[in-house]
Amino acid sequence: MASHKGYKTTVGRGVKPIVLQPGQFVSGSKKLSSEIGVPITTIKRIISVLKVDHQIDIEKTRQGSVFTIINWGQYQWMDTEVDHERTTNGPPVDPIQEVKNVKNVKNNKTYSVNFEKFWSAYPRKMDKKKAYAAWKKLNGVMPDIDTLVATIETQKKSDQWMRDIIPLPTTWLNGNRWEDVFGVKTHWTDKE
Repeated sequence: MASHKGYKTTVGRGVKPIVLQPGQFVSGSKKLSSEIGVPITTIKRIISVLKVDHQIDIEKTRQGSVFTIINWGQYQWMDTEVDHERTTNGPPVDPIQEVKNVKNVKNNKTYSVNFEKFWSAYPRKMDKKKAYAAWKKLNGVMPDIDTLVATIETQKKSDQWMRDIIPLPTTWLNGNRWEDVFGVKTHWTDKE
């Protein structure tokens, strides 16, 4: 559906052609609904979620809506043949790590590989930019990434987190919440 190479296209008659870049396509809710066989309301809800998650961007034009898949190039490494064999004396190249080091074109923001590992492990995905700012402030003060991820996995099994009472990632980082101890039940009484 999305173009792999830039090209000119026209939508409708007597309309000025538009140039689509890689990762773009022209469509609309009705057309997507009929092509995919999903109700328009579902299509609109999915589009809304994808926009909020910064996975797509939509520019409305006279020719139709131009959908842009954010970070299209990052996802395309899967379409190319990757040689996983070591060809030098250096460390092997991990294509996933390389993708995570690529700049986010929309925000012109680069996140460190370790932050991306934290972000993928953390169950509540809100305010990534603020969480990254908190991450950078803690540089060198927090444990290594494997310890953080292990702590998150442990805390995911706690009563609090199982009841979906999960702090924002920024709160978790600023509060050094990896030091929290879960599983200890405290009983409070009004008699004291």
